[in-house]
This record gives sequence, C-alpha cells and structure tokens, in this order.
Amino acid sequence: MGAMGAILDADLRIPEDIRIVGAGNVRYAGALRVPLSSVDQDSQTLGARAAELALALVQAKSTVRPKQILLQPKLVARESSRAVTPPGAILDERISRNARRLS
Repeated sequence: MGAMGAILDADLRIPEDIRIVGAGNVRYAGALRVPLSSVDQDSQTLGARAAELALALVQAKSTVRPKQILLQPKLVARESSRAVTPPGAILDERISRNARRLS
C-alpha cells in the first residue's frame, strides 16, 4: 500500500501511468482509493496444510519424509491493473470502422 501512496503522491495515475499488483489479496485491497489487483495465494489453505503437516510430524513415530505441496495462486484483477485505452484510440477505431463500411 506504501507504493500505491507514493505513486499517487507523485501525481501519477493508477493505472493510466503505472499499473500495480500486490500479493496476498488482503481483505481491504478492493476498498483502497484505487482497488488493488492482487495475487491470491490462498492463505487459508496454505495455513491448513501447514498445520496438517505439523500435526503429522508431531504424531509420527518415525521420520517423516519432506513433502512438496503446490497451491495454485490466482490473479484477482481490480482497477489498479486494468487495461487503459490510449487517448484517441476509441475515436481512431470508430473512424476505421466507418471507413471500412463506406468502402
């Protein structure tokens, strides 16, 4: 959130001048001045799996082999990373469409 504040304090616009994406998908990301796009790492599942592994280690009577668990992160796209249409692009597209229709 500090980066977003610094960008806005520098009179730059999000996402027009700079697009920004955070990590962790904190609960208030959608409530910021510019809703923050974020990579959701599924912290709840991550914590549950870590607790299961910790319990397995405590309850194991023998050595437990290391285990790799892969969680699939997902992008939660919000305003801070949206595609921005360059000024004049909409007008250019309309002119092109009309020219094709007339030819």
